[in-house]
Amino acid sequence: KSIFRSPLSWFDTTPTGRVINRAIKDQTVVDEDVPSNLATTLRLIVMVLMNLALIVYITPWFAILLFILLVLYLKWFLLGVQLARDTRRIESVAKSPIFALFGESLEGLTTIRARKLIPQQMNQME
Repeated sequence: KSIFRSPLSWFDTTPTGRVINRAIKDQTVVDEDVPSNLATTLRLIVMVLMNLALIVYITPWFAILLFILLVLYLKWFLLGVQLARDTRRIESVAKSPIFALFGESLEGLTTIRARKLIPQQMNQME
């Protein structure tokens, strides 16, 4: 779910660190992962489809086996997607307190310096 389409109440109830973490992660995926993997993925898909078409052309009964394997693969794929989503959610929740503390420290930097609380703040960040 996109943070740009989230209701304002979500921003009120979600810690700042979690919002920043989600935005940074989404931007990293768009900037680095998508362009570098798109060409490779398309090339591999075309190669696999051409190989399967050649195999089915040479041995037509392989189409039945291919259909069964495709159904099994889709079931495992959907399970993997769900597990990956849960893992990312847990990772995001684990990182958000760090980002929240860092953001709050930056916002209150003048107060921290004025009250000479820099050593306590550094200990809290460790």
